[in-house]
Amino acid sequence: MKSILFSLFVLLLFFSCKTKINCPPDKKVGTLPFSSTAKTYIPFYQSNQILIFKNQHSERLKLAVQQTEQGINNRLCTKKICSTLDVKSTTTCEYLGGEVTRFFLSGKLNGKDLSGDLLFTHLQPTNYVKEFITVMRLSMDYEGAAMSGFVIEKDFSKSVNQSQLKSELGGIMEKKEMVKLNDQEFTDVYASETKYPHFYFTKKQGLVGFKTSGVTWSLVD
Repeated sequence: MKSILFSLFVLLLFFSCKTKINCPPDKKVGTLPFSSTAKTYIPFYQSNQILIFKNQHSERLKLAVQQTEQGINNRLCTKKICSTLDVKSTTTCEYLGGEVTRFFLSGKLNGKDLSGDLLFTHLQPTNYVKEFITVMRLSMDYEGAAMSGFVIEKDFSKSVNQSQLKSELGGIMEKKEMVKLNDQEFTDVYASETKYPHFYFTKKQGLVGFKTSGVTWSLVD
């Protein structure tokens, strides 16, 4: 009986020690800025800029732009240093600081809040892509309906396997040579049309239009 109790005590002591591992802090080993090609996708929005859209009835809508994030602050792990075995399972690693740029758009449509979130960042490697991926994500929310669309191109210049990534990331925006919104034509448009609200983005102008179930809004030049 004593031997059994002693064995249990040793096991408890062993696991107790394992859960009290004090990992060293993260170690930054470099940075991952956007490539020159990726930067061409970032619109020249100014903080407090007002984007004006019109619909097919010539009504106007204003969306205010706020830059909410910019810098080299996306933690991209390259090598694990240490992991604890407690319930929180803390992991530290050697990491790159990835560049991030983010804008928030807000306005009122029919008395209800309409918001947009435009994010440029890097993603960790996945099962399908073994390199860091530069990504643009545009999300919109109106009347409780939210939709996200991604533009995924390695450094925005080399294609990745979008069909395999789709299940991991959600909607992939489709590139179209031309899109007509109301009486305006836009070229080289990235379109998210899986479900409402649909929305449309170009490298030159950023968000150029969106659709609800019955109304189409286009950016006024």
